[in-house]
Amino acid sequence: MKQLLPFLFLLIASLAFSQQKQDTSSAAMVATAHPMATEAGLLMLKQGGNAFDAIAASSFMLSVVEPSMSGLGGRLQAIYFVPGQGVKGLDATTQVPAGYIKKEKEAEHGYGTIGVPGMVKGIVQLHQQYGKLPLKQVIEPAIAAASKGHMLLSEESKRESIEIKELRKFEGTVAHFLQKDTVFAGGSLFKQPALAKTLKTIARDKGKSFYNGGIAYSLTEEIKQGGGFLTLADMKNYQAEEAKIVRGSYRGYEIIGTGLPCYGAIVIEMLQMLEQVDLSKVSERDYLQYHAAAHHKAYEDRPLLKTKEDSLVVARYAVNRWKDSLPKTMILPKNTTTADHSNGGGKTVCPKQ
Repeated sequence: MKQLLPFLFLLIASLAFSQQKQDTSSAAMVATAHPMATEAGLLMLKQGGNAFDAIAASSFMLSVVEPSMSGLGGRLQAIYFVPGQGVKGLDATTQVPAGYIKKEKEAEHGYGTIGVPGMVKGIVQLHQQYGKLPLKQVIEPAIAAASKGHMLLSEESKRESIEIKELRKFEGTVAHFLQKDTVFAGGSLFKQPALAKTLKTIARDKGKSFYNGGIAYSLTEEIKQGGGFLTLADMKNYQAEEAKIVRGSYRGYEIIGTGLPCYGAIVIEMLQMLEQVDLSKVSERDYLQYHAAAHHKAYEDRPLLKTKEDSLVVARYAVNRWKDSLPKTMILPKNTTTADHSNGGGKTVCPKQ
């Protein structure tokens, strides 16, 4: 079964997109965590590519420009729409090495925390299935940024400085991310020739050597020497899998997410609890408190994800959970009463109007 492990710093990957930087055209929008990643995605659209070309270009660019948050050694979880096929999901999360030995006190950093990375496999697989442009063209912006260098954002420099003690512990992070025993300052030119070489190889052989070739061998050998568990067999046997789709509703809208290891069902449960309250008519204090209560109660149900995931997205379940009363650690808003709501027929706690 897939599990998530802490990664060696700078090998952690985030999802391809966030809402920190976005740009639009007449027919599309690209939103990522870094302006250069957004620009890479938009460039693919302007060159005649589709959304999957943009996803791949942005993701590989993120591995270059924000190494403390995204990287080739991390994971991917994707939800997407294909005309004629509907909504689909891909699970390319980190896998625990077959020979992993659990210790009494789990490490938070170092070679022993590294699992089988899924980002490269997942992104390349999505692109090969649905993309229009050649992979080499899609990765080229990331290769250029790594080889020629890019201006390091101050936020990235700050994140790396927080982990400076850990960065100094490993020969690889010292060589690639430190300059005179400290991190590169925000605004400085940051070049990554080794990463550029790896990206060129991925573009040429569509990631084959990353999982069963020279890159995989070099990676696993270094991890083995450092006391880690990742082996060449682990890399060779890795497969991205189709993700389970979960569905629910919120105030007339269909909400679609992915199942474990994603928390799509938990998010839907939270929303369906909040649907029991007319949030447009509550104070800011009560608004925040209702959200906190929904998060608290939904997260209590995380152990049920493995056995009753489908039950968590049923509206009636959320109604009944909300009726259970707010957690004892929460203070009920003043002037509350009960009222009927059409989405489930249950009487639930909501403010007097």
